[in-house]
Amino acid sequence: MDWLIASLVALLDEVSEKPSGAFSAFLDERALGFAGMLSEGRNATNAATDAAVESLRSDSELITALVDEIDALNREVAELSARNIILTETQWRLEAQHESDRMHIRELIAEMVRRDIR
Repeated sequence: MDWLIASLVALLDEVSEKPSGAFSAFLDERALGFAGMLSEGRNATNAATDAAVESLRSDSELITALVDEIDALNREVAELSARNIILTETQWRLEAQHESDRMHIRELIAEMVRRDIR
């Protein structure tokens, strides 16, 4: 925007120095120059906008892929947690059964000792 203001100031300075007959041609030349500069600026802005949109689209696709991967990992964690619960319950049952078996073996040994004593 500063370049536009500076260009307009320079244009006014040049206009004040031109004779009136050349004034119209001078303005036409300058108008074409400004139109070209504005067109170049618009093209550069459009190109930058297109690049930014493409970058955002690429980032969006990457984020979507990461979210999908996180969802898959969360499902796997949930499945592993469920398996862990089952394994823990099985371990508790086996420990209880083991303790029960030990008590039963002690009772059998005590019974055998009593029989041997008689």
